[in-house]
Amino acid sequence: MKLENILALIFIFFLGSHSFAQQKNDLEKMKLVDSVKTLNEISYSIKIKRGEITKGPRGRVNIMEKDNLILFDNEGYIIHKQEFDKNGKATVSRSYVYDYNNNISESTVKWTGWEVNFERDSNVYDIDDNLIKIYCCSEVDGNSCHDFVLCSTYIYDDSSNKIEEKYYLSDSLSKTKYVYSYNSEDRITEMIHYSDSLARRIIYIYSEYGELIEEHQFDYYGRPATILKYTHNGQGHLTEMQLTFRDTTTPQLIFTYEYLYDSHNNWTQRIIYKNGEPVFIVERELTYYN
Repeated sequence: MKLENILALIFIFFLGSHSFAQQKNDLEKMKLVDSVKTLNEISYSIKIKRGEITKGPRGRVNIMEKDNLILFDNEGYIIHKQEFDKNGKATVSRSYVYDYNNNISESTVKWTGWEVNFERDSNVYDIDDNLIKIYCCSEVDGNSCHDFVLCSTYIYDDSSNKIEEKYYLSDSLSKTKYVYSYNSEDRITEMIHYSDSLARRIIYIYSEYGELIEEHQFDYYGRPATILKYTHNGQGHLTEMQLTFRDTTTPQLIFTYEYLYDSHNNWTQRIIYKNGEPVFIVERELTYYN
């Protein structure tokens, strides 16, 4: 399996591993401390200068991540997010409107340089504040988005854990479905991704403290594909990720992460190493409400 596909699956897990009920604000989900107002995150390639690691040109190695500028409200929820390419050019703009329960009631996305450059989503919640439907509308000019269609649906268990999500095409047929299982602590233990008639499965294993420590991925034929192992520091941030591929017992890829923190205990620099070699640096600038 290609590295970008593996990283994409990891990305999907961290986006979709929580119930859509607003149990945490976005600052908590992103493991940010105190009243963060803005977060500006930029990645750079690596240069070695006189034996020291320095910043090179801008650029990401994980195509699923983007440089971004995020604005939070004073309750810790994202109200605007601007994404940038490796040259610092704005590519995607996302804005969010919340209801009185801090659920996202409407979101808009604007793309730069795409044929369809505007989408507006309208969200529907149940009595327990679980997101159950998203209706979306895509337009070219961004000013005539009136005809909303069903884009996705969600089902929950009695503990408000999301157990199924479906995504629909323009013909109202579901081509993609995710099904989730949970342990007694309401953490995801299994995700099955259905695409047409094929299914891909991921099993998740946690430490006694509730941190994700292992991820076992299976391909569409049910064969073991990849094992990922994670290590975290005291702040809950990832410090090592090992990837072991099919038919091997020794990790082929080991990513390690080093951090610098500000006085609020939020990280402001992260250096990523691949098999012991530095590959890129991510820098953050944060402002606070207080």
